[in-house]
Amino acid sequence: MENGKEGTISAGLFSYHTQAIVVVDDSEVWVTNVCAFYQGLQTKDGAPFEYTIDDRTKSLQALTIAILVIGGIVCIVACCAPCFSTAFAKAWKGVGIVFLICSIMQGCTLLIMSSGICLNNPVLQLLEAEYPNFYDTIENPNDCISTFGYNMNIASVVFWFLGGVLTLALPVPSPMLDWSDDYLVEEDVPQRDDDDENNNKKASESDKVE
Repeated sequence: MENGKEGTISAGLFSYHTQAIVVVDDSEVWVTNVCAFYQGLQTKDGAPFEYTIDDRTKSLQALTIAILVIGGIVCIVACCAPCFSTAFAKAWKGVGIVFLICSIMQGCTLLIMSSGICLNNPVLQLLEAEYPNFYDTIENPNDCISTFGYNMNIASVVFWFLGGVLTLALPVPSPMLDWSDDYLVEEDVPQRDDDDENNNKKASESDKVE
């Protein structure tokens, strides 16, 4: 970068984060530590910037939303399974299959490195439109490197997979009432009352005989 100043864009599927500044024609083209959605990009005049986005990026965005919705619902169901009746056992293996599907879907989002987010990022489109000499300050404008968020995405793939395998391999969780000590005590109490009544009847009958 010019004047020894470098700028960094942490790019995601829906938003971006800029760090430091880039100098083009003696002008700073973005400020430090801006985090915003791509929809909020504006030109120097304050008008919304109309950027282009490729089909792969659109597909990955839709896939990400689907993972959040489907995976979130299935996780809630799996956590609440011990509270349900034994009828839930029929659907338990289905939960494991959905976990494995989420693992595959999460793995597909790793294709972000070959999508327009890396190859033609909306922020770079804006900077190129506003500053024609912008790309002269960048050595490899279409290069992306993995950072913390991308590595966490890889970890998510692994955890979804492990969740699916363990759900399919382990037995169905028993409903809480099947193993609750309180429940067993409550069931035993009526039986003890019946025994006491029978003993009292036998004692009264023996008294009458005498």
